[in-house]
This record gives sequence, structure tokens and C-alpha cells, in this order.
Amino acid sequence: MKAKRKRRRLGDSGEACPVYAITVEPFKDNSGADAVARVGGKRVGTVTAMLDPVSFQVQSAAVDSGHQRCGLGTKLYTALARWGCGQGMHLESDTIRTEDSQGFWAKQERKGRARCTHATPEKGQGSVRIGRGGCATYQLTSCPVTDLSGRRRRR
Repeated sequence: MKAKRKRRRLGDSGEACPVYAITVEPFKDNSGADAVARVGGKRVGTVTAMLDPVSFQVQSAAVDSGHQRCGLGTKLYTALARWGCGQGMHLESDTIRTEDSQGFWAKQERKGRARCTHATPEKGQGSVRIGRGGCATYQLTSCPVTDLSGRRRRR
């Protein structure tokens, strides 16, 4: 039997995606955390979430354009969700989402990893909308979080 070659993932730039160093940096007052991705010491992506007594909600997510389509956003969400689980909280989406962010949360809902906590009509125009997809907020449903990527597990 012929061995399958592992395909290298290509980002929007058409180049192979690099290996990312991902860290979670809690705020000094423990009110939240940043998940940060670096390549060669340069910051190329972040997801920020705030922690309060009832939720751990994403406030912002950004990935540099040269690193998009590499699964980096998902890796950052995964790291932040793991940290949140350690604090006893499930990661929750923000109410204002881009198409990419909505794609992530819709994928998690399809896979049974998240649920829509507040349905609402979509509002706004342009790239950022409130309640995109008819859901004000999504919440991950389980802890611990192992992998939020779309990859199938081997059987």
C-alpha cells in the first residue's frame, strides 16, 4: 500500500503555513486573557476574552492577513477555551461577529461543541453585524476543550 503524503496547508498568500507559538496571557487583574500567536517573535494573531462571574466572552479576534486560512483563529480560540475551562467557565462568542468569526461558531454548533444561547434577528450592514446567523451569542458546551478544528479524527 502506498503511503499518503501529508499535504501542507496553504494560507491566503499561497505559501505554506508556519508553525505558530501560541500562548495565553492572563490579565494582571485576572479579568480575562489574550490568546496570542507569534511567528519568529512577531505577533500575528490574537483573541481576547473577558471573564466575569457569569461568562467568559470573546471581545475581539484578529489574524494578520498573511496568516489567514491557516487555522490560526481556531487554534487561538482553542487555547483561550482551555484557559477558560481552567477558570471554570465556557467560552462564549461576542454579539458582533465578522463572517470568519461566525463561520467558526457555526462550525462549533454543527459539530455539537457549541449552542446558541440567545437567538435574535441579524442587525447591521457590512462586514461586521450584530447577531450574525440569527444568534446573539454562542457558548461552547463542554470542558475540557481538546481540539476545535474541523478535522476528522482517525478511526
